[in-house]
Amino acid sequence: MLDKPISEYILSYFRFRKASNEIKQDEAIALLDLGCGPTCQLFTWLQNHNYIIGKYVGIDPLVQVKNTNKQVKVIKQKLNGKLPFKTSTFDYVVGLAFLEHIDNPENLLAESFRVLKPGGKLIFTAPSKTLQPYLEFLARVGLVSRREIAEHKQYFDRKSLLNLVPKEYQKKAAHHYFQFGLNNMLTIIK
Repeated sequence: MLDKPISEYILSYFRFRKASNEIKQDEAIALLDLGCGPTCQLFTWLQNHNYIIGKYVGIDPLVQVKNTNKQVKVIKQKLNGKLPFKTSTFDYVVGLAFLEHIDNPENLLAESFRVLKPGGKLIFTAPSKTLQPYLEFLARVGLVSRREIAEHKQYFDRKSLLNLVPKEYQKKAAHHYFQFGLNNMLTIIK
């Protein structure tokens, strides 16, 4: 039995596929997965697609998996303040369908840059403003998680997402719409 509507697995598939195109596959990476969800699905996706993960850390208030080895660490906590890591720790900081759940995404983005190694990459996706009425309808009819949609604090367009980027990184920021303009992808190299 599925723990969420099938449509959520389909949407996750497209987000994972899009984000994984931004991650180097042929070298060991240190990856921080913000809003990793209960089961750290991105980690599983990357493993199943032969990515070499030297270190994976997932943070989410709903984490249900246990720490199994030194390579994988999961932390059950909300993400609205300072990240509990040293400066320049990760090659990648990823937040897929995550920023819309955060009270202060500007702070979180600044913290993400802090923990990112020089030359590392931020990869974030977020639903577009255009998608909001559709998601709210799909939640009412049970095709996507009512809880998840109710937790959305904001939706983004290109301008609002790029406005979150600290000034010193704005020239390195790239924005793309995907899924017919219904989702945003923001990537930035530090």
